[in-house]
Amino acid sequence: MRLYLLIAKYIAIPPIVVILMIKTIYAMQTNQNTLTPIDEAAKIQTRAFIISVIVIILSAIATSIVAVWLFRASNSYQDAVKQDADAKIALADTEAAKANEGVANANLAITESKEETAKANAEAAKANEGLAKSDEKIAGLNLEAETAKKERAEADKQIATAKTDAAKANNETAKLSITVEQEARKRAEAELALLELKERLRPRVITPDQRAQLLLKLKQCPVGKIDILYPPNSLEAENFAKQLSSVLNEANWTGELLMTAPFPYNLNGLAIETNSNENLTAMCLHRAMWEVGLEAPGKITPELSSDSLYLIVGGKP
Repeated sequence: MRLYLLIAKYIAIPPIVVILMIKTIYAMQTNQNTLTPIDEAAKIQTRAFIISVIVIILSAIATSIVAVWLFRASNSYQDAVKQDADAKIALADTEAAKANEGVANANLAITESKEETAKANAEAAKANEGLAKSDEKIAGLNLEAETAKKERAEADKQIATAKTDAAKANNETAKLSITVEQEARKRAEAELALLELKERLRPRVITPDQRAQLLLKLKQCPVGKIDILYPPNSLEAENFAKQLSSVLNEANWTGELLMTAPFPYNLNGLAIETNSNENLTAMCLHRAMWEVGLEAPGKITPELSSDSLYLIVGGKP
């Protein structure tokens, strides 16, 4: 019964439906280049539907059968379209979810990037602050270096001045040293001259040791007569002549102590005068006096008699 009602419903479709279907077929034909496989299937179904409609017009029975078949085919198509749409919607939802997740991830990344950028900016600010402090320190160090250079230059200048002063002082010291050395040499020369003068002025004496040694040696010589001669106006020569005379007399030598004026001898010191260098008494006296440190060289005067023997006491050498 339901089937007949359906058939009657389709038979009652106004002619406008047929016109619309024809227009639809025409539109589908016009857009066939952009049809999907599903649209293509729809187009075929539509054509079949139109044919069925035509057949229904021609034959009610055939139309009923075709209408039933078309109804079923239309339901299948609608289900396919619905399933395809649902699949596309699900795919779109999935893609949208993925896109939303990507956007969320991108937003998270952007947030993290902003945080990192903020941290980087903070670090950069700290670095800039440290750089500014470093620049200040460098400027301070450069200033200190310049000050140190100036102080070093001033110190070098003072050192050069000090060296110049030291060189001058050394020159003055050298001059003073030379002067001191010269004065010291002059003083030494003066002291030596004074000693020599004192030595010359000091009267000659026969020491106790010389006297004892001379007496011992004279006693080993043949005793003889000897005159001791000394110049006038020389107290030193006279006193020394008296000392010698005393020793000779104690050794049992005879003779006189004579001051001779004018003094015929131009000599300093002592001399033994005889007429020959073979006079043994003179030779023994000479050796004895020499051995005790009293130099008395011999003086040979041939004009003297063989028994003449003189000990001449000149000025102090």
